[in-house]
Amino acid sequence: MNKRIAFFNIVYYSVIILLMVQLMKDDSSSLAPMILLMIFWGVSLVFLIGLLVARKIRIKSFMDKIGVFMATPVIAIVFLMIIFPPQGQKSLCIEEYFEKNDNHQYLKKTCDDDSTGGVRVEYYLTFDSVNSETNSTREVLLKDSTWVYLSHKGDNVKTVKYMNGREVK
Repeated sequence: MNKRIAFFNIVYYSVIILLMVQLMKDDSSSLAPMILLMIFWGVSLVFLIGLLVARKIRIKSFMDKIGVFMATPVIAIVFLMIIFPPQGQKSLCIEEYFEKNDNHQYLKKTCDDDSTGGVRVEYYLTFDSVNSETNSTREVLLKDSTWVYLSHKGDNVKTVKYMNGREVK
């Protein structure tokens, strides 16, 4: 394989691996590593085409062809698709908080239900718990009230009753 193609591939995949590691480590919903990855792909592809047009890289053998192909984003995109498969459409949930006379705050979630293809309405009773070690409070949501599962036509598919986080038979 041509030394320039090999050098280009080493630099190319070093940067790709660094960006992919950063992408996998990033717990936030930041798109910066993915945007940097796409910008790098574009710049490196233009640079590779420029080297080929200027005849700085000459393809003389089958190994050179493989090296040039490996320097394109195709393999990295396939690898990304394997690591991060497409999630499909996420179900939409609408959340509403309201209060009743019992000094509790309630959460009503209306979601698309993938299992029935209809709508699911969930009710939660909010309860603040205090962590004795850190003295911090966090909101705990307990299942409460009657959960109704509706089909696309609006028919009642399933009804489940909860009280203070436990199912009532």
